[in-house]
Amino acid sequence: MFHLAVQRIVRAPLTFVVCLAASCHTCPTAPAGASVKITAPARAGSGGADETDDISGTAAGVTPKDARVVIYTHAGDRWWVQPLRDAPFTSLNPNLEWTARIHLGYEYAALLVAPGYSPPPETMQLPQIGGCIWAEDIAKARAPG
Repeated sequence: MFHLAVQRIVRAPLTFVVCLAASCHTCPTAPAGASVKITAPARAGSGGADETDDISGTAAGVTPKDARVVIYTHAGDRWWVQPLRDAPFTSLNPNLEWTARIHLGYEYAALLVAPGYSPPPETMQLPQIGGCIWAEDIAKARAPG
């Protein structure tokens, strides 16, 4: 009995450390038919903080309170979360449409995510669909002008 109690005490902190490292957040399963689409990509640009443009799109199979959109701009060799590092989420309106003013690049991605998702501010490759990421769409930038 004493040995079993010691095992439980020793395992509990280990479980806590593993959960802390992995955030131990579970996301709900993606709703059937969950999707996101970029309908109007931003114009092309070289990236940087000075130039911005609007991007917009739609979502389906979700409700505005149960999902958000994370937008990435591909500029240089990285994907950069938009519109800002400290404001990475774009809300869905009641018609499941979304719009954001973002920094420019040569390609854009929209991820439909669960509220618990925490996006990386920059990445060499886009996150994979699964877990908190329910859907993805990628679109080339539109011609400048």
